[in-house]
Amino acid sequence: MNLGYEVSLGGIPSSRVNAYARNRPDIPYPERDIEEKTIPGRNGVLHIDNGRKKGIDIEIEFNYICNENKWFETWRHIGRWLSQKNARLCFSDDKEFFYLCHYVTVDDNCRKSARIGNFKATFHCAPSWYAIGGDAEGKLEMEDVYLVNSDGELIGNELAEEELFLENSANEIIWDSDGNTIKCFEDLTGKVLSSLNETEIVNGYCRCSPIYRIIGNGKCYLAVNDGGMEMSVDGYLIIDTERRIAYKEEKNLSYTVKGDYEDISLKEGANRIAIDGGFEAYITPNWRVD
Repeated sequence: MNLGYEVSLGGIPSSRVNAYARNRPDIPYPERDIEEKTIPGRNGVLHIDNGRKKGIDIEIEFNYICNENKWFETWRHIGRWLSQKNARLCFSDDKEFFYLCHYVTVDDNCRKSARIGNFKATFHCAPSWYAIGGDAEGKLEMEDVYLVNSDGELIGNELAEEELFLENSANEIIWDSDGNTIKCFEDLTGKVLSSLNETEIVNGYCRCSPIYRIIGNGKCYLAVNDGGMEMSVDGYLIIDTERRIAYKEEKNLSYTVKGDYEDISLKEGANRIAIDGGFEAYITPNWRVD
């Protein structure tokens, strides 16, 4: 047994249930989901990249030792530890990242002696490394943005005949109607929003699928870079772009949103996020490395 090595699942180290990894595990690299198609008359095969990666299975062999009268009791404690779903899987030699383990399958528990048990567990995980701390929710600190006319007067959300400007709270012009329309300043009806809040968030990892919590009442538009999603909010709404679902208090409210979840994911580098004035936005970025 490797007593100096720790495997943790759901925040519980294996040593707490008296189980110890025999060796440091081998970690498979995620396999791309690529289809191969043969086309008559064409040499070779056509490769179609579906833009996804297949999940990974991490196999770890464990030993445990206990009083012979506690053998079955210890095994039950280990079984409960392994029964967790969608839990963090962490290793003591990779302290800055974790895997998302969907579920665990276990081979037979071999009783090597009256006091010793041995088993192999397979942790079925998502194909990414997730950054520690990246699954914590934080409020998006927004700056007010206003729609004004060429005289600097605030106007409503109906398009006027004259040139329009979007200014931030420092009176800096950040959009004008003579330039190319920026999608994040329009709702799905094509009208320019009269006021909104915007911010920038920097993703130092790979493209990720965040969870948004929107607070407010009524219809609003959440914009991320050149994409966005329209939604109806009653108090609050949670949008999980990884699971592709919108919900409140475990009730599926996906019918209240319009748009593609992929459009509000976070790309690598700087991301511009905007939402209608009067709404607050919180984000769990789920920083990851593929």
